[in-house]
Amino acid sequence: MFGGQALQAFQVDPVEDHLMHQLLEFPARMCQMEKIAISYIRFSTAQQSQGESLERQTTLARDYAAKHGMRLDESLTMRDLGISAFSGKNLSQGALGVFLKAVTDKKVPANCYLLIEDVDRLSRLPVMEALDVFRTIIKGGVTVVTLKDEIQYSADQLRDDWTRLMPVLVSMGRGHDESVRKSERIRDGWAAKKKDAREHLTPLGALAPAWLTYAPPKKKEGVGEYVVNDERVKTIELIFDLSISGKGMVAIAQELRALDIKPFGNRGVGDWSGSSLQRLLKNRALLGEYQPSEYIPYIEDGVRKRKQKLIGRPIEGFYPQVIDNGTFLKATEALESRKVHHVTRQAKQVNLWQGVIKCNHCGSALHLTTREHKYLVCYKARLGMCKESRYVRLDLAELYFKEMLAKIDSMALVESSNHDLERILLESKVELSKLQSDVDYFMQQMRSAETRSNSMGILLSEAENSVRVAEGKVKEVESMFAKEAIIDKEEFFQRLDLKSNEGRRSANNLVKQVNVVSYVDGNTFYVKQDGNLLFTLSKDRMGKVMATPYTAEQFMKMQIQDSPSLDQVLNYHKRRRQEQGGPVQQGEIRDEATLPETPCTQEAWDWSEITLEPYGYIPDSEEC
Repeated sequence: MFGGQALQAFQVDPVEDHLMHQLLEFPARMCQMEKIAISYIRFSTAQQSQGESLERQTTLARDYAAKHGMRLDESLTMRDLGISAFSGKNLSQGALGVFLKAVTDKKVPANCYLLIEDVDRLSRLPVMEALDVFRTIIKGGVTVVTLKDEIQYSADQLRDDWTRLMPVLVSMGRGHDESVRKSERIRDGWAAKKKDAREHLTPLGALAPAWLTYAPPKKKEGVGEYVVNDERVKTIELIFDLSISGKGMVAIAQELRALDIKPFGNRGVGDWSGSSLQRLLKNRALLGEYQPSEYIPYIEDGVRKRKQKLIGRPIEGFYPQVIDNGTFLKATEALESRKVHHVTRQAKQVNLWQGVIKCNHCGSALHLTTREHKYLVCYKARLGMCKESRYVRLDLAELYFKEMLAKIDSMALVESSNHDLERILLESKVELSKLQSDVDYFMQQMRSAETRSNSMGILLSEAENSVRVAEGKVKEVESMFAKEAIIDKEEFFQRLDLKSNEGRRSANNLVKQVNVVSYVDGNTFYVKQDGNLLFTLSKDRMGKVMATPYTAEQFMKMQIQDSPSLDQVLNYHKRRRQEQGGPVQQGEIRDEATLPETPCTQEAWDWSEITLEPYGYIPDSEEC
């Protein structure tokens, strides 16, 4: 309120919340009956709040009002403290913008006085834009008083003598030129700092991420360094662990509050928010990177804005690395997974089906609800928009979930024999992430360039090719990682942990990672991977969960799981070696696949001729 964000940022006494309401109800204050003065105070930087700027401007307004028999209504004093007039923020985000709207809407009666130290307190925009601000105020009947020279400017005076406007224009021009020169000096200074940072890894000074502090050099000719704040790094590690475990931003914020951990900041006030936690989880400065950038001003629909432009590639090793690459990548994947699957609040017990189950009729997500029992129900059905959907008992759905895990190669949930593959997969994903950053950088550079560069296009094309190669490597390692099939289903169920929240989160995350989603129609679940139907799950008359395959591989896998004899296991792995192009052992048949023995056939079938109907393989033999 009236620049409240800046006030909070620089620890200046905040303006009362009722100030805007008082201003909008201003017609009740009859300026015609007495001279009412309103003060507008502004400065641009935090350092000025510690100096005399605020006190000086306040004293000038009080002295002028007393000298000219005015009543200075300090309840309406407007303050834009720490807000720039050169960028126009005091108009778009500050108190002056609110006042201008009140004047335009005729909420401020004529014959009132606006007291300012000088014209450049109103605006440091180019002269014509600053003049528009000045004209809006005096056209509304408000008299502007510059306290520096005690000159009054009103519409009537300027109508009779336009030359009185000359000092105003000169002051506006001078103020804008000073701001331009100051901005250029600051920009040049930062350009030199960024150059030293890239070439010599020279610290930028006190400007540092919240988990680091800058230690100045002990000697005059020395170089300072960044020091890690161990307490804050422990908090960051906790946030990453919670995100990887499957918790969302709301749940993480709640846990931090429960532990009485304050958010980062100079004052340690405020609260954790989902947006701040997301920014932290994506902040590559945690990996030690510094990305130089600058802000380019532009005007859109008459409003001054600015956009960020990256300068060069990220500088690796600039900051101390406090989070390892693997942890950072896992947290990023968990965060993106929650967005893709539209996961929101966190329940006391993790819902196994969270984000991986949808209605087969309308495609909406199924949510957990409690009546006499716990149920999964279509979101649109609860709104009366899906008439075909039925409630599904949660206990039945969780039996289906276990059966589904057995069919999608989930051995990683119960054993840790694939550590080497997991490490290679993680390293491959980290490399892919870096290459994707290169592509994003080149695309951003091309978008921001005024003219298209052929060399930049070549670099972008090369980077995109590298990404495609890296993606292929990741898919290859993921395929290798998933080769460990579940043969003994009962042993898998005994070792599977679906009781603890950690175990349930791991199972839910695994299903998301392999892009498996179930579509529900009554008590039948259609399990799809990347949109392709793998199998269905349903109950037979005895209440046993049945899986019906829709692919040849799923058919073979289910036959093995139902009766895993030694011959079946050997045949299964023989087939997998053939699919992978491995060496054929003596006696093996590459073009045929041996099916498990059944009451109706002992033959070796040519795999390409096997037809799987929607309800599984149906032999011709009447015995079956």
